[in-house]
Amino acid sequence: LCHIVFAPSPQPQLLSGEHRAFREGGGGGGTVTARSAKLARKRTYSYSVSSGGAGRSKHVLTRAVRAWLPRAVGLLTEEVVLCVCVGAGVVLPSLSRDRATFLGASALLVLACSSFLRWMRPRTADLCAIVLPDSDDEDEAGAVAAAAEPASPLEIEQIIRVLSFNVEGGGSLRGAGLQQLIEVILTTQADIVGLQETRMEMDDPSGGPHSQPYGHSVAPKLARALGWYFYEQPLPHTHPASWANAIISRFPMSLPCQDGLGVRVETGQASVWLFNCHLPDYCYQPYQILGIPYGNQKRIYTAAEAVREANRSRQKGINMIRAALRRLPERADAIVIVGDFNEPSHRDWTEEAVQAGIHPMCVQYPSIMALEREGFIDTYRQVYPSVVEYPGFTFNPHMFPGAPDFHPDRLDYVLVRPDLSDVQVEDVQLVGMNDEEDYHVVTPYPSDHRAVLATLVLKPKSRQPSRYASAEDEANFVF
Repeated sequence: LCHIVFAPSPQPQLLSGEHRAFREGGGGGGTVTARSAKLARKRTYSYSVSSGGAGRSKHVLTRAVRAWLPRAVGLLTEEVVLCVCVGAGVVLPSLSRDRATFLGASALLVLACSSFLRWMRPRTADLCAIVLPDSDDEDEAGAVAAAAEPASPLEIEQIIRVLSFNVEGGGSLRGAGLQQLIEVILTTQADIVGLQETRMEMDDPSGGPHSQPYGHSVAPKLARALGWYFYEQPLPHTHPASWANAIISRFPMSLPCQDGLGVRVETGQASVWLFNCHLPDYCYQPYQILGIPYGNQKRIYTAAEAVREANRSRQKGINMIRAALRRLPERADAIVIVGDFNEPSHRDWTEEAVQAGIHPMCVQYPSIMALEREGFIDTYRQVYPSVVEYPGFTFNPHMFPGAPDFHPDRLDYVLVRPDLSDVQVEDVQLVGMNDEEDYHVVTPYPSDHRAVLATLVLKPKSRQPSRYASAEDEANFVF
């Protein structure tokens, strides 16, 4: 029983600073605008990438102290609780007159301490998930960098380029490797990258949704090659909103959210909460509708069946994302959600798409719609509203669109919601292997998903309506 109650907590690697309380002031909401942009010719870049990375610290003693001090604090906390229990075990017999009273009081004390440690462990685990770019251990769970306090409120514009990138088996498939992953990031000049499927995938023999990852995550190697920070999201492969996910960033990252789905990124001038998600691909409704074999999923024939099956597959994950958004410990200039949702958008499977022969029927897919109700904007459709002119397929660039066992779709998204600042969607670009469809081209391309790059401009918040403003002014104000 003592071994269960007082088992060591996950080992924290670095404490980024005091966890600030949620700030009530600052106003809520913001405006999102978009500047229309058209696909242009690909850009050609030439890079020389060092495998050693940048910013490697030489101060070994300083690094050791920063790494072990939080661990010592965590262990000391558990030892204090243990001493309290032992002390109570000595004091209680002298206060109790019979054995039954003593055993009952001891049991209650043990349960109380067990509950306290179980409550503390998720919070301690949050501190051990982020790794600095100068770390040498490839098996560490992650690192947190001490971040500079952003200006609050934002006083100048801040441009941030966010990339959603499913790296399919850690980028080791399709004749590619780490160099191609680096090329994608450098070519796009991304600042923050949400990575999905950072490990190899073991097939599920039952043909179901529980394929397991194996091997090491590519995120540490990728971050060190770039000299970036990384956050290995500490979630199991059975999690309904994550599958071998990680976040890497050229900017420092502070404490992650309690649920492990996101982390706060500090640019020095602005702050952004970045959520990185991977929703289940089983059952996959486009293939169910078209009768394309995929595992043991059943065939469906109507839009209502597609919505019901989509909710069955992904509603739990979407609800966990929504719950995590409501539990953020503090606010930021904007909240961004990236990821492979494995579900098309209701803005793509439209009547216009049906008439153009792009999709077989009109379906109000629920996942993106649910996040739009939370105030998020689909950045790609904000810039390219026409699904006929710009279908924006992200799955699968290696497949021929007319193949009988394949249907192209847009499954990867960058969603944004303003908070303390306004947000302008400057541009959205796709990364792939086709000169005609992709803004950035990398060959051999290392994934079965195109990467999606969104350029966001964070701006000082526009004037909020006064509490004494007229009803007409209130009605014209856009949050």
